[in-house]
Amino acid sequence: MSEPTSPAATRSGAVPGPGRTAAVSLHGLVKSYGRTMVVKNLDLTVEQGEFLTLLGPSGCGKTTTLRCIAGLETPDEGRILFGDDVIVDRATKTEVPVHRRDIGMVFQSYALWPHMNVYGNVAYPLRVEGQSKPAIRAKVGEALALVGLAGFDKRAVSALSGGQQQRVALARALVRSPRVLLLDEPLSNLDSALRAQMRTELRRIHLAAGRSTVYVTHDQLEAATLSDRIVVMRDGIACQQGSPQEIFGRPKNRWIATFLGFDNVVAGTVARVEADGSAIAIPGWAAPVHYPQALDLRPGAAAAIAVRGTSILLTPRQADDVSRPTPVNTFPGTVLNRTYLGNLMEYVVDVAGTALRVHAAESALPTDSRDVEVHLPVDSFAVVPEEEGS
Repeated sequence: MSEPTSPAATRSGAVPGPGRTAAVSLHGLVKSYGRTMVVKNLDLTVEQGEFLTLLGPSGCGKTTTLRCIAGLETPDEGRILFGDDVIVDRATKTEVPVHRRDIGMVFQSYALWPHMNVYGNVAYPLRVEGQSKPAIRAKVGEALALVGLAGFDKRAVSALSGGQQQRVALARALVRSPRVLLLDEPLSNLDSALRAQMRTELRRIHLAAGRSTVYVTHDQLEAATLSDRIVVMRDGIACQQGSPQEIFGRPKNRWIATFLGFDNVVAGTVARVEADGSAIAIPGWAAPVHYPQALDLRPGAAAAIAVRGTSILLTPRQADDVSRPTPVNTFPGTVLNRTYLGNLMEYVVDVAGTALRVHAAESALPTDSRDVEVHLPVDSFAVVPEEEGS
């Protein structure tokens, strides 16, 4: 296997930095099945050594995009380049076949051959290329060591656990040192404990191998923990892209916020926009919600606050005391319901007619507390525009 390269230094943009050539670039990609367009004029760039995740719900076009890169689907329009090499150009009818695209791919089902042992599965791509037995032996040993399966070469794949089978599939994809690594929901068949373990392992393997990687998933936790950059897809369109911190901290609209697990999206109106911060007025709430940044929205524009239930703080309401200043973004509320979730309690709290879902430790409130103070820390929520179709 070739010498590892460093992961991409540029994390947040779709355009390679100065002097850099993208590992993969898509230009105006379109794919339809009958009258249904599943990928719509998609432009996308994957940096050298970058781990890029296509994240979205079922039917959003993420797997179709991956299959077009792999050559398992032919786009109707657009171009695909690996570096400067044209892989697909529908305008000139150019299409490099799958076996010449220099990719490694891991499928959701792993697609291992049950009649071959671990060594046979990993060695297969090298045998097809006609490489010598000593070269194959050395490369298979290196690939198995990389994925933590050194010494497993004689095992039957049927005797392996799901996590081990996933590593064999990954070793087979990496053994040729491919230009691009493609992974199609490879953890979806594992139980929760194995998924957590394999997330860590996949990140380690990516950093060690340095392959430019495109990863498809609907799982937000996988995307957050593995990715250098995330592209959120919906209805064949890239809705938002950026680092995990950007995507999960600053969703662009209500749909993205809801998809990414913000339990509460509360509609309001921009009351103030100034250099030191902004304010969102929520109907019925005692005061506007302070946001510590200047919004790119005009006063009077419809906007919503998006806040996770784990970010909201609850305390028993104290007796009115004019000498005690009310902390910013603190509002009176009433507990409507409590549900025990094992490690957390879920509270449904009414704030002036708005029901908020709050997740907190069981000890956060006395069991008989009904009147509470609801606090939204200023760095705990996002503000999203309320646009038609958002």
